[in-house]
Amino acid sequence: MTPADFESIRVDLDPPVATITLDRPQALNAITPQMLAELAEALEHAGHQPAVVVVVLTGAGRAFSAGVDLKALGDRRLDDGKVGDLLDVPARRVIDLIGSLNAVVIAKVNGHCFTGALELALACDIVIAAEEAVLGDTHAKWGLRPTWGMSQRLPWLVGAARPTPRPPSPGGRRPTGVWSHWPAHGPTSTPRRPRSPPPWRPTAGVL
Repeated sequence: MTPADFESIRVDLDPPVATITLDRPQALNAITPQMLAELAEALEHAGHQPAVVVVVLTGAGRAFSAGVDLKALGDRRLDDGKVGDLLDVPARRVIDLIGSLNAVVIAKVNGHCFTGALELALACDIVIAAEEAVLGDTHAKWGLRPTWGMSQRLPWLVGAARPTPRPPSPGGRRPTGVWSHWPAHGPTSTPRRPRSPPPWRPTAGVL
């Protein structure tokens, strides 16, 4: 498969930067097995370009991604709070590729970034969010466990204490997020800790 064959994402190579765009705007870029497979192929393709030193992951339209497309599960049952290998296996492959890529991977978050999408964003080296971005985790709402590593990665990044709410947006809302400061003049970012492995290794059925 080549970038020209992708249906759920777009890949734009402009060395030293490669931009990968989740491209299902009509579904708020909801994550499907096909999208994850294409995302893995795109990351491998970018990794094979010696001139690419930065990979930007973003979403088309008004969302980074609304999270997993539950319609993609069909009639499958959610056993023990897991979505199953249909999504878990390709998602973990994507996250492993993000961590091993010989390039800085930046999540450029616009609009909604929920649950599975938040798992992908947190796996990146840097998260840069637009002021209108809204991040959230709805695993508990759907009776799911975060099986892609977020249960370990999120407290490792922000600490065990509850994240500090960001200042109200111009509309007066005060959603919580992983940022302790959100300047009104533009986006901010939370750089990942130095690229050393956290004190855990994800294994199937544990996270």
